[in-house]
Amino acid sequence: MRKRVFFLLMTFIIVYALFSNVVLTYLLPRSATVEQTLEHPLFHAAGNGNLEAINAYFKQFGERGLSVTLHGETALFAAAKSGQVEVVRLLAQLGLDVNQCDSDGKSPSLVASQNGHTAVVEELIRLHADLQKTAKNSLSALMVAAHHGHADVVSLLIKHGLKVKKKDKSGRNTLYFAAESGSVGTVKVVLDAGAGVNTMLKDGRYAIELAALKGHVDVCKFLLNRGANASVTSRLTMHTLAQRGDADVIKLLTSHGVSIGSKLKDGKTMLYGAARNNRTEVVLLLLSLGGNMSSRTNDGQTLLHAAAKGNSDIIIKALAMRGLDINAKSRGGTTPLYLSALRDTIAALKMLIALGADVNMPNDLGQTPLYAAAMNGFTDAAQALLQRNANID
Repeated sequence: MRKRVFFLLMTFIIVYALFSNVVLTYLLPRSATVEQTLEHPLFHAAGNGNLEAINAYFKQFGERGLSVTLHGETALFAAAKSGQVEVVRLLAQLGLDVNQCDSDGKSPSLVASQNGHTAVVEELIRLHADLQKTAKNSLSALMVAAHHGHADVVSLLIKHGLKVKKKDKSGRNTLYFAAESGSVGTVKVVLDAGAGVNTMLKDGRYAIELAALKGHVDVCKFLLNRGANASVTSRLTMHTLAQRGDADVIKLLTSHGVSIGSKLKDGKTMLYGAARNNRTEVVLLLLSLGGNMSSRTNDGQTLLHAAAKGNSDIIIKALAMRGLDINAKSRGGTTPLYLSALRDTIAALKMLIALGADVNMPNDLGQTPLYAAAMNGFTDAAQALLQRNANID
């Protein structure tokens, strides 16, 4: 019996020793594969605010065990990401460097700023974090906080010396990120710190355009109230808004004098882009604002051609009811109905037929809508045309 107990005890000791060695090997920064595939107990404790577990871990493995990294991050990053102020304080007291960066050059203060943890940022500042550090992509803590709309963090970082006019390597400053964030509060803080509301930003764009392209109506309104010049909005920006269906932004900008009448190089108008992308609300808005319904593209396409491409039956009806010719031909003799048959935009095709479109009108090559549908195997379109007596000859 004693021999059996002794044998079991020795087995336990050997297993424990082997296990401890494996654990220690895992805990120390040696194997990238292990670091990428297993959850680390120290990081788990740091992320969940378990001070007791961290102290116990440190007692067992000391400073070397504490300095383990996962993806280049120390446990400070886990605490910074999850807003664990007391853990940040403890890990710093135990010896972790608050300025040690991860493999992307991000510091704990940048990560805390990115995640909007104001109290953690304050604690890191108290621990002498270097706020001027930028990641390898040249983004600062201020920029990432602005990008995510964390107004309180942005205000704190500005208070501690970060400059809103500083640019990253691609030329974006803090206002650029704030305008895209959708946070009015963040934009306000940045403007109050000296950013110019009408300063040209990256790629020749302005804050009002950046906010508009993100669909941030409230930010656009705020910028306009702060003196933003709506007329700087480019032709391309307005066309993009029309294609995406941002009716509220278009309405706001046009109320401040931005034109809706511009054309792209191919002759397409904002109305064309909206019709092509089935943006009914924008089409109706632009028509109410005096958009040129009769405008054609360089290859002779009308708005009905655009709506036929976009399978926009409601837009087709609205345009036809306003007098647009449903049998108008583009270059090559293509009618909106032919385009619908060619692209199998069945809702558009049925609406055009219902409105009296000529089902037998050929293009310049003598091809009819039925020919286009049949050659592409679009049976529903072909059947709809045949039901309206399309000529099969």
